[in-house]
Amino acid sequence: MTDDADKLGALIQLHVAEYNALTNRCTYRILIQFSVWGVILVYVPLVSSAWNRGHHDLLLWFSALVMQGALAIWQENLIEIYRSIAYVENVQRPLIQEFLPDQRFWCYEPHLARSRPKRAVWWEYLFPSLILAAILLIGGFRLFELSGVTATNFLLKYGADGAGLAVNLLVFAFSVRSTVSAVKLRNSMVHPLTCHDQKGAPTPQKSQRGLTPIK
Repeated sequence: MTDDADKLGALIQLHVAEYNALTNRCTYRILIQFSVWGVILVYVPLVSSAWNRGHHDLLLWFSALVMQGALAIWQENLIEIYRSIAYVENVQRPLIQEFLPDQRFWCYEPHLARSRPKRAVWWEYLFPSLILAAILLIGGFRLFELSGVTATNFLLKYGADGAGLAVNLLVFAFSVRSTVSAVKLRNSMVHPLTCHDQKGAPTPQKSQRGLTPIK
């Protein structure tokens, strides 16, 4: 019995160590997310200083790509945070619950899941909406600028702007797809009734590892 208890304690400590590693990783990813906006704040004055040098087409469309790059980094880290939560809830929790069938633990995310809407919330599509607005504003501004430009060649007049618009719309499509994936993952990563159903749940069968669950 003591040997089984020691093995069980060691196994649970391994899961706790993995849990701590995942939460630390999520903390680092949150720091990366918010540091991206510091880069944007540094980039904006550089664009302002280069404005009077001309080449507004390249400057504006490249700036839109920089914004979309920031969004991509934000979204990728958000998805990885959600994946970590999904792993804890759907892999780690059942493994530990096998040995602690009548105990409640790690109830914060299930608690939040009960109050989260299943539909997308406003802030999840805020950044893609702002980027789309920026693309439209850049396109409108460039049309206004080009209205006074005379050029016999259509590509010479609109070529750079057309290419910039096409590339940005392509990247924007991937950004929207990433946002949709993040929303779906958020909705499925945690069962909102996890902690509420565990109390009084049927005792699981004896572990296949040969360890006796704690009653």
